[in-house]
Amino acid sequence: MAHPTVHVRMYQRLLGDCFLLTIGAEDADAPVHVLIDCGILNGVEGGGAVMEEVTDDIIATTKGKLDLVVVTHEHADHISGFRRLLKDRRLRIERLWLAWTEDDQDGQANALRTDLAARRRAVREAAKAAREGAREASGDATMENPFALTPGGATRGLEAFLDDEESEGSSGGSLGVAGRKPRPPLLATLKKFVGRASTDFLEPGDTVPLPGSSGIVAHVLGPPRDEGLLFKDLPSAGSDKETYLTATRVLNAEWMVRLAAGAPDGGRTPRMEEASPFSPQHRRLTRRGIEDGSLGGEDAEWVRSHYFSSCDPRPFRYLPAHLAARTDVACDTGWRQEFRRIDGVWLSAVGPLALKLDSDTNNTSLVLALEMPDGCVLLFAADAQVGNWESWHRQRYGRGRATAADLLERTILYKVGHHGSHNATLTEKGLALMTHKRLVAMIPTVETVALERGSKGWKMPYAPLLAELLKRTEGRLLRGDAKPGCDVGGASLTRDAEFRARVRVEKSARAGADGPQLYVEYRAWPI
Repeated sequence: MAHPTVHVRMYQRLLGDCFLLTIGAEDADAPVHVLIDCGILNGVEGGGAVMEEVTDDIIATTKGKLDLVVVTHEHADHISGFRRLLKDRRLRIERLWLAWTEDDQDGQANALRTDLAARRRAVREAAKAAREGAREASGDATMENPFALTPGGATRGLEAFLDDEESEGSSGGSLGVAGRKPRPPLLATLKKFVGRASTDFLEPGDTVPLPGSSGIVAHVLGPPRDEGLLFKDLPSAGSDKETYLTATRVLNAEWMVRLAAGAPDGGRTPRMEEASPFSPQHRRLTRRGIEDGSLGGEDAEWVRSHYFSSCDPRPFRYLPAHLAARTDVACDTGWRQEFRRIDGVWLSAVGPLALKLDSDTNNTSLVLALEMPDGCVLLFAADAQVGNWESWHRQRYGRGRATAADLLERTILYKVGHHGSHNATLTEKGLALMTHKRLVAMIPTVETVALERGSKGWKMPYAPLLAELLKRTEGRLLRGDAKPGCDVGGASLTRDAEFRARVRVEKSARAGADGPQLYVEYRAWPI
């Protein structure tokens, strides 16, 4: 292949990653097709129909043959579309690339998966218990469930963790911010479909040629083997922060792993004695004993009167003056006292644990720097977070022993990490090194959908990062929810005519001439 071209097609309206690379001469009869991820976030309106159109287009464009499939990690916004692809009998996959973390013959990988599975089970069990507790709190005065008094909002959205089954048009059981995790068999099904003999489990520092004779090689940047970096999701505090995030949160979720151990696969709700973070000496007075009167004595009576009264509540402003003057108004009137208890306050850590679990999975992302024959680089960072990025600078790549800084300086296309979120693009060791004058950024995001997620909305793209991307690319930005070189509102971001000439947009055939875009395709190389 004397003069190959590289086209990168980003499918839109997904809030998920799906990139089809076509490598070959302009008039080539059999170009090489590389698919990097194929997924959609659960809950995107009409998502099933969108993914059906995407997978149909992939089959039509490639004539059913994918020379290489790259799955960066197991979150469903990167993999759920493969369930539909694998149903198509015309599909052939010649080669599959996965990170070393997916190798079931690797001892370290197996240990990591066991740990993640335990934490995933912990979140699911806590979410189930919290949901059941909320029902008890609204209709059962006995409230035997230890999670019944979970503070408002602490478990909001955790119902998404309860379902591992994938329905048509959704993406399966959620693992948090990155979207729903597919049913466990999906990745295994993909591995079986391709076969181990045609599957490569890539190591950090590997350099592997792409299929065909284009001369393009892939440098494997991450995920790292160093678990200290593998589980480093958040930036450092203060002036040492590595990303565009301006504030950090530290959490300790060890108790949730203990919760998982107390909630075996049988599915029963853990007892407070098992789930409570408090030591046994502070659990002498049990709620059941106080409520049914089996515990006597002054301590039990005091707790009963202060925290377990169940008379109908009335507004304080209607208290007679002689009662309002008392030192403990609420208790002396015998009103309902459950609101004063802290039974479920500690469950507020479940939400952060879910985010931590999500981030740890993101950090197992397979990150590739595709080096062109002239040295230009296309960087596909998947959802890699802080530790993954930092690890790139601890190894060298290829025969020329290139550093990560060398590769970043030669990057002409950056697939922005994790839909443009706050902690998936490093500053000094990342974007600040991308100094190529023709840099283009691709962000697979749907901002309106992201803003509907979570209690405060997901900032995708994160405003400070977006501003820096616009500065470094001079507006050469391709988004999953906008026209090329435009912001989400349609305003033009760049005057670069050459950039616009390299871009092709395909409308959704199912939505008519005025419908949304199916994909945007960029002729990335040669420049």
